[in-house]
Formats: sequence, C-alpha cells, structure tokens
Amino acid sequence: MGPAKNDKMKRFSLTLKEVITSGAVVLIAVFLFRGFVAEGMVIPTGSMADYLRGAHFHLTCSTCGYEYNFNYTPQNYLIPGTGQYYPEGYRPRGPVNLAPDHLRAHNADPICPMCGTPAPTRQPHYVVRGDQIWVLKYIYQFFEPRNWDVVVIKSPLDPGRINFIKRLIGLPGQTVEVIDGDIYINGKISRKPDRIQETLWIPVFDNDYQPEDGQVKFPWQQPFQPAGENGVWKINPKERSFEFTGSHEQDSLVFISERINKFAPDFNAYNGGARDPFSVASDLKLSFLLTPQSENGRVSIMLGKYDRIYEAQIDFRGTCTLINLSTGEIISSKNITSVPVGHSMEVSFANVDHRLLLRAGTEAVEYLGPDTPEEWGYDSDQRPLLPSVSLAGQGGSFILRHIILYRDIHYTNSLGSFPFGQGTEGHPITLKENEFFVMGDNSSVSYDSRFWDTPGKGNGREYPRGIVPREYLIGKPMFVYLPGPYRPHPRIRLAIIPNVGDMRFIY
Repeated sequence: MGPAKNDKMKRFSLTLKEVITSGAVVLIAVFLFRGFVAEGMVIPTGSMADYLRGAHFHLTCSTCGYEYNFNYTPQNYLIPGTGQYYPEGYRPRGPVNLAPDHLRAHNADPICPMCGTPAPTRQPHYVVRGDQIWVLKYIYQFFEPRNWDVVVIKSPLDPGRINFIKRLIGLPGQTVEVIDGDIYINGKISRKPDRIQETLWIPVFDNDYQPEDGQVKFPWQQPFQPAGENGVWKINPKERSFEFTGSHEQDSLVFISERINKFAPDFNAYNGGARDPFSVASDLKLSFLLTPQSENGRVSIMLGKYDRIYEAQIDFRGTCTLINLSTGEIISSKNITSVPVGHSMEVSFANVDHRLLLRAGTEAVEYLGPDTPEEWGYDSDQRPLLPSVSLAGQGGSFILRHIILYRDIHYTNSLGSFPFGQGTEGHPITLKENEFFVMGDNSSVSYDSRFWDTPGKGNGREYPRGIVPREYLIGKPMFVYLPGPYRPHPRIRLAIIPNVGDMRFIY
C-alpha cells in the first residue's frame, strides 16, 4: 500500500472519528436539553380545550361551513367487532365513527355551534393527534409561578406515571373559591390578563356562518331581531351584514333568548351537545366591523348580567361612553378620533370578570367594577338570570359586518358524580406554603384540583386533596410547535401537511 493511499485512509479514519464524535456530542446535548431545559410533549386530553387540544376530530359543518373540533376519548369508543373499548391514550390509525358509545358518553354527539346542525355520527373520521408543545422545564426553580400560568405538573394521584397540563389558579397563601363561573382569590375577583383572556373567549355566534335558504332541515332563525316595527334595521343574509338606515330615536336589534338558552348553559362544541342547566355563562363579548355612512350617528352595544344592563356608546364625532342603564350613571367616557364616513373600524364590548371594556379601533375605554360577587349583583340564593345582548342605532346610517358573540370560560362547581369539591362555591380552599391549585380551561370535563377525591402521594408522604406541591411543578408550556396536521384527502391515512397557521405561543 503506497504512502498516498495510507494518507487517504488516515484522513478517512479521522473524518469518520470526527463525525462519530460530533454526532455523539449532538445526541448528548439533545438529551441534556430535553432532560434539563425543554422537552416536547403531546397534549394528552381535552381538559384544556379548545385552547390546547388532546386527540380530537376536526369537523366542518356541512350546512354553514364552520370549522370546529370535537373531543375523542378512546375509553368511550368501542373497538369494532369486539364489544370492548379502546384503552386510555390509544389513537386508532384508521377512521372511526364520530359518535361515542352512549352508555359511557351521554348526550355527547357533535353539533355545529353556529347553526346547530348535528354532524353525521355514522360517518367515519380520522382522529387528529393532540397538540405537540415545547415545555420549558425547571423554570420555576428561578421564577415564581403566577396566577393564570399554564403549567405541566406531575399528577398528585399518580406522580410516577401521569403528567397533567392545567392552568394555575391559586398560589401559596391564597384562598380560592369558584363563584358563578368566576375565580375569587381571598374573596375578590381574579381578573385574567388581557392576552390570556383573548385566548379563552369561546365563539357562540358568528354572523358570517349561517345556512342558506333551504339548506337546513330544522328551523334556523337569525338570532338578532328588530325590537320595534320601524324598519330602520336591514338584515342582509347574503352580505352577512346589518344596516341601520337612520332614525331620530334609538332603535334596537335584540339577540333572542332562545339562542341564549342554547349557549348559556356552559355549551362547548368540543364536548358535544351536553349542557349544564345549572351553570349559566354570562360574561360576554360582542365584536363587529363598523362602517359609518353619515357624519352624525351613534351605535350602542348593551350587555346584561344579573339584573344590570351596561351600554357602550360610540358617537361618530369622537366620543365613547359606558353607561350603567340600571342607574342611568355614566361610569366612563373618552374622546377618540372621529370615525370618517366610509371608513371601517373594529369595535368590541366585553363584560368579563367584573370589568367592562370597550375597544374602538386602537382606543379603549374601561370600567373596573366592585371586587366582590354581591356588589357586582350576584345573589347566591337565586339562580342567575340569563344574560342579554342587543345593538342599537341612532342618528345617521351605518353598516355592521363580521358580527361575533363570544362567551368567557365558565368554571363549574360540579363534575359528573362530584356535586362540589375543593375551592368550589361554599367550599373555599386556603393554600399553605408551597401548595398550588390548578384547573382545566375546559372546566366542565376537567378532572383537577376541585375534584381529586383522595390525598396526593409521593416522596414518602401524603398531600391534602386538591393540592399540587411545589416539587410537582415540571415546567411551563411555551409554544405549540406541531398542531394537528392536515390530511390531503379524507381517504388518505397519513396527515402530512403541517398546520403552520395554528402554531402559537401559549399564554
């Protein structure tokens, strides 16, 4: 063997050694990164849906075209031809019927939340895997947890096997109580930060999605109806718009109570048609795109909660006003830039967490109400009234488009056979040092601190029911890096198109 060939062999050996060494270093770095810095995780269940989804069906309504998600719980589905159920955590490779076994999942068939069309439950669908997320581990070794953080925890009931993803509701030293769907800390309302609140609104009516004439086999009615007979409101189904043609007197469109009855009892499309008649969701937001057709005019939004109605007025000449109609008191106002004729502006008005917030373009008008439930109008001796929603116009004409009504998450006091639990109304829980309280965003189906009915265990000791000890905080989810992918065709088994538009930071 000549010197040149020997040199080549030596260089090849050195190169191969470098490649192997580099690869080993990379693998070690990856394992260290996963073990001590960040790690990928698949959302296991629908307890945080629809914000973070476990395995689910992605559906499109055949009547109005609205896209929504429906939970897949394998233990509720029979294995074809066996009479047995799929095991927990199993996702079948082939399509399955949408309808779960009703012996296990009562009244849980999927229903379009916009037009009410039931999905064809005998039609097979593929199951979409849960969202895949990056979890920043051990962050709470350096930073203190905060109320409303999304956290990954070890299950206090089975810490060696199960991890949960939940929202952090209570911190050490705080007393937690769920009252009429809201969270109270030390007896005062716990308001969600704006960027978190925006992720948690649940759309219950979107005027852009409605059946065409003759498309639906059951009665469907536009939920906004004129309150009077003056004919100044023109509802245009084809354009999906509301036009106010002008009036000296204020004239209203009222959101009918029949439609409120469908969503207020804690309806969530992810959970199917199940409703809780004892949980009335009444924190609402209405949004639309406003286009004035004249210089002088005014549009108003009225939201009612308990026995009080609050009005948000936008005058086209540049004034925003919040009014408590029950007392006639102006509770907040602000001058803004006038709205030019023919120009459009995004508008929303929310009544949430004892807070009124009107947004008009880039401007905001806010009113913070009293902190306690009784001062805000809640009466624990009476069943809460249904909320109310209406629009009104006065003066010159305008057009409203992209009208959407949302409801807030409504935290429940019951779960199946659990009529109440820790931290629920009348059963507040006070957290000691290094103790935390967690709940799922999909509150009505989330098994969490409220309903853990046995003491926690681990590290050779027991923990009180409902408690997450500090050492069980694994980390904070930061980013959904791989949402459920798209399938090129319903008959193609592999879902191979990344859902890039749904990648997002987690708040």
